[in-house]
Amino acid sequence: MTSFRHSLRNSQRVAVLAAFAVMAPMAAMASDHWVASWGTAQQGAWATPADPAGLIPPGEFQSTIYFTQPDAVRYALPGSVAQDQSFRMIVRPDLWGDTVRVRFSNVFGTEPLSIGAADVALQENAAELVEGTSVPITFGGKAGVTVAPGERVFSDPVKLGFVTPALKPFLAGRNLAVSFAVTGKASALSHHGSAYTTSYIGAPQTGDHVAEPDGAAFPYTTSSSFIIDGLDVMAPEGTDVVVTIGDSITDGTLGTNNINDRWPDVLSYRLHAARGGGVSVVNEAINANAFSVDMVGPAAIKRLERDVLGVSGVTTVVLLEGINDLGAMGVAPDALIASYKQFVAELHAAKIRVVGGTITPALFPADYALSTLGAQYGAAYGSPATDAARKTVNSFIRTSGLFDAVIDFDAAVIDPKTGAMRAEYAPNSMGGPGDYLHPNHGGYLAMGDAIDLDSVLPHS
Repeated sequence: MTSFRHSLRNSQRVAVLAAFAVMAPMAAMASDHWVASWGTAQQGAWATPADPAGLIPPGEFQSTIYFTQPDAVRYALPGSVAQDQSFRMIVRPDLWGDTVRVRFSNVFGTEPLSIGAADVALQENAAELVEGTSVPITFGGKAGVTVAPGERVFSDPVKLGFVTPALKPFLAGRNLAVSFAVTGKASALSHHGSAYTTSYIGAPQTGDHVAEPDGAAFPYTTSSSFIIDGLDVMAPEGTDVVVTIGDSITDGTLGTNNINDRWPDVLSYRLHAARGGGVSVVNEAINANAFSVDMVGPAAIKRLERDVLGVSGVTTVVLLEGINDLGAMGVAPDALIASYKQFVAELHAAKIRVVGGTITPALFPADYALSTLGAQYGAAYGSPATDAARKTVNSFIRTSGLFDAVIDFDAAVIDPKTGAMRAEYAPNSMGGPGDYLHPNHGGYLAMGDAIDLDSVLPHS
């Protein structure tokens, strides 16, 4: 048995999984509390960007300069409205367990959101499911649920029969598909814009296809995550949950779709290699978010209750955020630091460990030829004034003692000779010159490798 997929690719695959599904409820549960295995921070109500000037290249559109989206979403959600159609959202659990629950969100909705049916299964490929793994999701024993505006709802516990001790080692890195059918019309869909994972949407007015293993009913792709914002698993007491909160540099801008190469992913890989299964890393960053003032999505200080304390079982928070406050919003270093103090105080009051990350460089090197992209950001992010403010904040992070530990992300990617990001970390992972603000694949790996694991989860 060389892989989980190979272990299932035989004539008895469905029969074996069916047997697991029958036997699993009879086994005694060794787990005793909910912990988050995947999560994402909802940033606002979905709105398909208009392109009246025809400037967006065929095949994609951009809701920000960095957030590309398949053009198909225009047809999946015409007028930014869902109507009697199915969604298949792809998520990667960081910690596997045989019992899960899914959280459905209408936090930015302006009207009730009706979910007629929902299902969870192991992803095979694209929108296809591994046959025999689909399990219905219920809500208070019912097949559907109506989520009120501004609210979130957890499903009932769902038993995954295929998550067994024998097969569990082959599940690491595999994805779950959470499928659900929206009934009636739904606008102002709560979403996370830049998921960097491909998910799938059915055509409007085609109804409920959530349990179908074939992906044919989900012809439209999206790189956003809609409506679901959390996946919990039952896990033993003592399981640690690390929440990373930040902006685009934590969300993964200029990284690579579908390969999970953000620095929080690297942290996860390293923690699992060192500590085994007793830990989960959940990324609650938002592209173009700011810490102390609203930018894209609510300011991080305002979403502490929802996106940090609201994460099941959280024990440690790693914070890397502030460059948008300084560069785009003109926040003074002292004001940003005051928000840090408030944030840390509230988490310490909840007995949660807080690790501060230094802000990575945004200064342009002297010989950098400003592209159109560079010119847009140069006056704010790449200016000496912003760099001086960043250094002031970083000095506080390193020396104040506010945080339980510090990760020097700045030192991991900066070129000491220029004060800018190291040249090898600047080019866009997908081609292009980059912007000296967002690291590429190599830069994210360097950031993740720079973390002292004991600073995040000290040995007891």
